[in-house]
Amino acid sequence: MKITKKSDAINLEREDKTKISYYIFKEYEVHYGEISPGVIQPWHHHQKINETLFIVEGKVKLHFLEGNNKKEKVIIVGDVVQVEDTPHTFSNPYNEVCKMVAFRFVPHGIDQHQLIKTDKVLHPDLD
Repeated sequence: MKITKKSDAINLEREDKTKISYYIFKEYEVHYGEISPGVIQPWHHHQKINETLFIVEGKVKLHFLEGNNKKEKVIIVGDVVQVEDTPHTFSNPYNEVCKMVAFRFVPHGIDQHQLIKTDKVLHPDLD
C-alpha cells in the first residue's frame, strides 16, 4: 500500500486562481481541483488521455463542443463527466468554489468492466 501526501503532489495555483494538486502515477493520474468564483478556464481537449471528473462540492458550468455547436451544462455534486476527446472548458459564475477530482489515464481499448466489478477478496478472519 502506498499513501501519497498532498505535500508530495504537484500543487499549483494558476493565474486564473484555479488550485490543483496533481498526483501522477505510472499508469494514471488523479488530481484535485478547486475552481474559484468568476473563473473561466481556457478551451482545450485531450488527444490520448481519457479524463473523468467527479464533482465533490459546489457546481460549475461545463462548456463543450458538440459537432460545431457550443453547448453548456451545469454539473453539480455527485455528477461524473467523461470528457473523452471533446473540446471543453469550465466556468464558475457562482458564489462558491467548485471542488472536483479528476482521473486521467490512457485507455487501451480493453473492456475491464467485469474485472473491476468483481475484483474483491473478503478477509472475514481480520474482523
